[in-house]
Amino acid sequence: MKILITGHTSGIGKHLYENLDGDVIGASRSNDKPIKRISEWFDGSCDVFINNAHDDDDLMAQSDALKYVFDEWKDKSNKNIISIGSISPDFEDYDKPSWYNKSAERYTTGKKILDKTNYNCYMKFENVKCTIIRPGWVDTPKIKEIWDGNKLTLNQIEDVINFVINFQGRIREITLESN
Repeated sequence: MKILITGHTSGIGKHLYENLDGDVIGASRSNDKPIKRISEWFDGSCDVFINNAHDDDDLMAQSDALKYVFDEWKDKSNKNIISIGSISPDFEDYDKPSWYNKSAERYTTGKKILDKTNYNCYMKFENVKCTIIRPGWVDTPKIKEIWDGNKLTLNQIEDVINFVINFQGRIREITLESN
């Protein structure tokens, strides 16, 4: 199985890149494959596209990547798109914590757009599988700087990715949090 992961140099993407089974290909700014230029480098021969990278400078980049790959694969029932979203849009109407800043607001907005884009792609009932995984806090270096509460482990995220890859039906979304 050939798996393409965006944002493979840190956090969730790095863990998946280093631990998933198969022919795993990484794409990020570090190897001149930024998500916002996906149409220039996308390898359609892969079986799974893990849409992990978020671009703080372009809130639409992750959603645009989802739409691009979906359009490329919409007639291929053996393809699987998995986007890494967040539960952050669920809390936008609540009081903001002290660490909430413009960057967190942009992140939340980008993930909210991704939620809607995934829903729209999923509801087209095309052949390609299209899933969004919406984790809560995940134990990554970036999160350690702002949150000291319970976190999901990177292994838990990997387990969910493997579940989605191996599931024989369609999954629109999975939301998960730590205990």
